[in-house]
Amino acid sequence: MAEAAQIERLSADSPHIATLAGWSGVAWGHLNPGMTLNDAIERLRGQCSAGGVPSLFVAMHDGVPVGMASLVVDDMSDRPDLSPWLALVFVPPEWRGLGIASSLVRQVESEAQDSGVAWCYLYTPDQQALYARLGWQAAAQLHIAPTAISRQIDLLEHQLGAPLIERGPNGISLTAASIRGSTSISTSPAQARSSRRCVAATPISAWPSSCRAMTTS
Repeated sequence: MAEAAQIERLSADSPHIATLAGWSGVAWGHLNPGMTLNDAIERLRGQCSAGGVPSLFVAMHDGVPVGMASLVVDDMSDRPDLSPWLALVFVPPEWRGLGIASSLVRQVESEAQDSGVAWCYLYTPDQQALYARLGWQAAAQLHIAPTAISRQIDLLEHQLGAPLIERGPNGISLTAASIRGSTSISTSPAQARSSRRCVAATPISAWPSSCRAMTTS
């Protein structure tokens, strides 16, 4: 199935924007308390362009979205000195393990290189091995107590009434219930501040687009 997945640039009027916005809400909605589905749709539309930064890409299989990734100017408010960013890398659980995420990352890398970008950044809490295999280099490592993240997940699971993640030998993944869940989750200001600290503390990786031929296959 992975061979049949095609990576396409998404336009602001694409009918698939709402699907991608739903994924974004489930995966990262707790980082933006109060954001509605319409808010997420407008945010994604702002990442659509004819080329360069920003750009939004979708992986398609038989007319159905099976993954997404974007190239954005800013994805970490605590590091305004770093730009641009690989962001919103997401593949539904049933489509994982087929190379779709890697293809999406390659597309963003290519877009960055074609735009003359010297360095491209990302942050990830648990997918360092994936990006290392793709040639990314660790640029910084920050630390946070895992209990802070666990508390936030517990709060979200309580609000939704279902488990959000599954823990396995290869890391964590979203459950089917979380994919079907709400795209707008309300949290208190204290919870929001804690959530943002968790994100700011996740690892950052950097990829030198000018050296792509030497660092990636």
